[in-house]
Amino acid sequence: MSEGLQELFRYGKTLFLDPRFTTYVPPSNYLCDEGRQAVRETIPQIRVISGLYLREEGVNALIQEFREESDGLISVPRVTSGFIPTDFSRFTMAQELLLHGVFSHFIHPDDLLDEARGASLGWKNLHDGFLDLLKEIMDVYPSLRFSTSTEGAAAIQRYGRLIITQQETEDGLKLSLSPFYDEAWIAMRTRNPIISIQGGKMQEITSGFYWIEAESPQVHIQWKVK
Repeated sequence: MSEGLQELFRYGKTLFLDPRFTTYVPPSNYLCDEGRQAVRETIPQIRVISGLYLREEGVNALIQEFREESDGLISVPRVTSGFIPTDFSRFTMAQELLLHGVFSHFIHPDDLLDEARGASLGWKNLHDGFLDLLKEIMDVYPSLRFSTSTEGAAAIQRYGRLIITQQETEDGLKLSLSPFYDEAWIAMRTRNPIISIQGGKMQEITSGFYWIEAESPQVHIQWKVK
């Protein structure tokens, strides 16, 4: 396996200019502890492992949660895949977007060759269908931050490590964030009309529900007392 990884890494470097590979997707979604160790030792720059989020009946695949693992690698599971979504994948996308605010999607390299995955539609139809899907998601969920798996892993790491201490005052809320790196994202629900925010930016998602981008470890939200 180690020799196979080295060859894959060598070949990948011939395809791109100055590549930096940081994410590993296990073949057929299988990865044992020995294989995980081989990945870490053979290609130390790999920081992200992407298995599956949903369990498949009768398949002993790698199932993950979005989190930083004890060995330092970050799990960024794939929730859906493919160029053209099925009814089931649309249901799954909607479920995870509503429950956790996550859209984690994967395109198989052989989707363009496998007719069962839509290759018979041709590249233009696959490409246009996927762009339509992204546009639809952006229209319905405009607060989503689109990112690569590496950028998403950094967000997961920040989320997993973040501790929020809150102190309610007469006219607002004070938040202390630790450890704070460069940004943090917080969801807040309140019935009080917001007047101002210091230490970050705020966007109202729907009535009484806000999306906060913290820009400092101290955030002060002032609201109108009813």
